[in-house]
Amino acid sequence: MTETKRSAKILVAEHAQAEPRLVSILSGHRSTYVHTLAQAREALGGQRFDLLLLGLQFDQARMFDVLSTLRRESRHRALPVVCIHALPTFEIPPALAECARVAARAMGAIDFVDLCDPRNAKGAERRMCDLLEEFAEGGGPVSAPAAVMQSDPKRQ
Repeated sequence: MTETKRSAKILVAEHAQAEPRLVSILSGHRSTYVHTLAQAREALGGQRFDLLLLGLQFDQARMFDVLSTLRRESRHRALPVVCIHALPTFEIPPALAECARVAARAMGAIDFVDLCDPRNAKGAERRMCDLLEEFAEGGGPVSAPAAVMQSDPKRQ
């Protein structure tokens, strides 16, 4: 019996230069890429998504503004969000990545995944693939705290 993998419908809100890297990671999923706040609003207004990947450098570094707005609006409050850093030309120090992770989780995101961390590139990509698989198979993690526990390297 052949197992058919379900694909997730993903809205990817990230800087245009990050798109080539994300295309390979998101292979097999139905992804819509937006690069501005106006494009994101239009996509969210017209379609239903299983997951939002929200980039640190999205629309002039507005990741936290977008996350805050989503959590205030009742129609988008339940949309699962994974914050990411995928812009290869912009490396962030580990302390800043940890701050982004803590802040994103505090604002309701499932996780923050730094796909450009040269010390953990394969691990971050694996974490992203695991998250995508969870969303494709059953609508994502049961709760954000469970995802937080799984992704925190200090707790493993």
